[in-house]
Amino acid sequence: MPRRGGNPSYGYTRPMKGVPIALAAILGAGLMAPLASASEPRTEVQVAQADGTPVVWERWVSRHAPVVLLVWASWAPRAADALTKIDELRAACRAHGLQLTVVDVQEPRGDAQAVLSSAAAGWLHDRHGSILKRYRVIRVPSLIVLDKAGDAVARLEATPAAIAGWNTH
Repeated sequence: MPRRGGNPSYGYTRPMKGVPIALAAILGAGLMAPLASASEPRTEVQVAQADGTPVVWERWVSRHAPVVLLVWASWAPRAADALTKIDELRAACRAHGLQLTVVDVQEPRGDAQAVLSSAAAGWLHDRHGSILKRYRVIRVPSLIVLDKAGDAVARLEATPAAIAGWNTH
């Protein structure tokens, strides 16, 4: 007979009667924070331009959006594939009236510069992965389409076909 609660390898059981009630009380009392929404204030994120000049993310987005970000890192699987298709990615973005920008994450700027300086796209450096956290990116490389407010309106595979098939309306 399966045991409820507790660890069966320790040979004891623990009743679970109060767990749903306690969880409801915690959630109802607001003790657990909800996921951040677009209307909540955001912490300021700093990134760097290719030359190392610091940039406040929100200001950069307000000047360049709408934009497609290629979130990229040289250590990521399929990173080289994404860069070999950079011209096609940029052309697909232009067809939608969007600019493509590469955001290198979680690696030294010199490593990124060695690879991205020859790429035919603008790029930014995010050493600490703040962009990953802000947009909850779990796969690198990936594409994120941002609106003027800096909100993600689409998340796509890092392929020209994904951009070409994306419906902007």
